[in-house]
Amino acid sequence: MHRRFVALDALTKCYRYDTFQCPNGDEIFSAIDTHLIPIIEAHPEIQFHILIIPYSWIYFVSQNSEKTEKAILYQRYLCKQASRFKNTRLYAFHTCQFPNNLANYYHETHYHPDINRYMLYAIQNNRHRLTMENLEQYEQAMIENLKAFEIKDAYPHRDSLEDIIRQEEAKLSSLDKPLLGYK
Repeated sequence: MHRRFVALDALTKCYRYDTFQCPNGDEIFSAIDTHLIPIIEAHPEIQFHILIIPYSWIYFVSQNSEKTEKAILYQRYLCKQASRFKNTRLYAFHTCQFPNNLANYYHETHYHPDINRYMLYAIQNNRHRLTMENLEQYEQAMIENLKAFEIKDAYPHRDSLEDIIRQEEAKLSSLDKPLLGYK
């Protein structure tokens, strides 16, 4: 386990999920309120699907713990803000297996087109929704996946769209359905 991620367990207890406010003056957090929220408010007739990009675990391992904590707080704040609107759905994918396989990525943050195809599949099938109701469970699973990540000497193949769907379907029997976005 990477020592820098031990503190992440405490992070989930630092803030109550229903009362969390963004840090003052933070550009990323304020961008949600300045740019995203006004567009959602101005267009209640449009259904918005917001994706939290599934970076590979190597991205988080290569960052300092402050940036990793900020990423978690960012998704928490985005979830809280998105939950205010009936026309907005938020999706997150760090409970999937594919961020573990570096063969799925061109580098830390850009992935094979099959990952995009899977995210479209998830939207179409209403999976991997991140809501205030499943946020805490999602974050705990994300942190556990991050702490368990190990860099391998080789990655034999990338996951195809079919592989990813099969992996996620297999988890349905072992995970709580709210974590995958099922109601």
